[in-house]
Amino acid sequence: MDRTAGEGRLRPYVFKSLTEHERLVALARFPWILRAWSWFLLFAVGAGPSVLMIALYLSGLLNMGAGLVCLAVSVVGLGAFLLLEVYMQTTEFAVTSARVLTKRGLIARETAEIPLHAIEKIALHQSILARILGFGRIVITGSGGAILASHPADKPLVLRQLLARARQEDR
Repeated sequence: MDRTAGEGRLRPYVFKSLTEHERLVALARFPWILRAWSWFLLFAVGAGPSVLMIALYLSGLLNMGAGLVCLAVSVVGLGAFLLLEVYMQTTEFAVTSARVLTKRGLIARETAEIPLHAIEKIALHQSILARILGFGRIVITGSGGAILASHPADKPLVLRQLLARARQEDR
């Protein structure tokens, strides 16, 4: 959970969309395991085959087929890393003193929000593994059936408590 202004990274959309009398209550963060997976894809899947290709080349054992396979695996690993990082950097789930909002997208932007007073139900979705690793999804149902779901969020119980507190203060 990030309750600060997002130092060291691009300024989140939520800060740009706050109204004059609105304050940020919580900005959900992606869990550490998803960030670790992203870097694993870069180093093990992206860079690993490249290092193998260089070692085979230097030893004189590199043939065209092995080189192409190593190159293809490296490109796939790098691509997967980039896609996951772009997703994590361009996806937000935030609770403010007046509403809950989500934002997705780099070039094309998709946003949705539910005012705190219109929330009917707050659900927490966690698998056994997600519970062990400390992440989950918050799903909010608003009046009229509108549904907002968070991305996989770190410390979802804290996020739900902050959301409940913001709802109480809004009343």
